[in-house]
Amino acid sequence: MRVIKTFIAAYLRGALIFILSFYALTAQPNGHMLWRLTWANGYLLVAYLLAYPLILLWAPRFSKNPLAIKSWTSQSFAYKDGLGHTLEKQQWAANHQVATRDSLASYSAMNDDFLNMIGSFLTQSILMLLAGPVLIGVLIGRWWLRRKL
Repeated sequence: MRVIKTFIAAYLRGALIFILSFYALTAQPNGHMLWRLTWANGYLLVAYLLAYPLILLWAPRFSKNPLAIKSWTSQSFAYKDGLGHTLEKQQWAANHQVATRDSLASYSAMNDDFLNMIGSFLTQSILMLLAGPVLIGVLIGRWWLRRKL
């Protein structure tokens, strides 16, 4: 069951970059799509259908985003000033249409989440496009570790 879930998650994760890169490799300059199988298209198909899911199955650390972004704004809002949120402050924030500390903190956290999503998409895209050599490296690493034990 874990294998099936990993393959489905890998296919969903890499579908957009696969479609874009496959179209970029096969389309003519005027935009018409030709269905010819070339070495580049074959590599991309094998990378998407086999190598990329196997990498995520055998080396799950590649499925995590290594670029965790937390802006200075979010860090400063996470700093505890010791004042707390009294009932008076909450009522004032509810009645006045100004940018409160909580709304600014949530906006900053939303921006951080969006940038983390973009970073994750880019790293997973690069991993899928380089899935062949990375899979060979993972296999050599697994073989080396088993040989040492």
